[in-house]
Amino acid sequence: MTVATKQPAKGMGRKPVNIGQYGTQDAIWRAIRELLTFTQAQLVSYVNNKVEVNDHTVNSYLERLLNAGYLSVEKLPKHRGVCVESTYTLIKNTGNETPRLRKDGSKVTQGLGRECMWRSMKTLGEFDWLELVSVINADGYLVSEASAKEYCKILAQAKYLVVVRQGRGSIRSRYRLLPSKWTGPKPPQIQRTKSLFDANLNKVVWQRGPQGGDA
Repeated sequence: MTVATKQPAKGMGRKPVNIGQYGTQDAIWRAIRELLTFTQAQLVSYVNNKVEVNDHTVNSYLERLLNAGYLSVEKLPKHRGVCVESTYTLIKNTGNETPRLRKDGSKVTQGLGRECMWRSMKTLGEFDWLELVSVINADGYLVSEASAKEYCKILAQAKYLVVVRQGRGSIRSRYRLLPSKWTGPKPPQIQRTKSLFDANLNKVVWQRGPQGGDA
């Protein structure tokens, strides 16, 4: 389904540092849940009170939500040759978690394994990386052992996890998530520089030093 597109307003294309696609979509989704019924212009204005976003970004996400059945749209006929702006209504409210969708409305699955790992760390109590993999894969997500092992190691170096038992030889390290480090539902992300970015806090929380340790 195609949604009419307006040209982005000047100066509205900038976004705060480290606010990426999903950070912007989070803001749009929260605004939709608060407004319930709205025009695109009303939504853009509402979102811009918190995060700078342009019309194109909002339009693209509205199209995804429409294709996935989250929204209904009332397309009004032209009045005296002028197109009247369409009105959208939220008809599928799935809660706080932002729908991550492709253009055709299908769900994005990339990255969900790490999200599941992060949530499981909160609920498991103590765990090692192999136990974490078993839980995630049993839930239907695919996480490699190497990925889980690295994620636990980086989170421990960033002081998100406490090492309950130090591993050696065939004995695996055991970890526990510090309650004070549960910053929100978004999993901290390992960046290419091996730094750790926490999207819940919108900042880099740990940087690997030149010798491989904490910066």
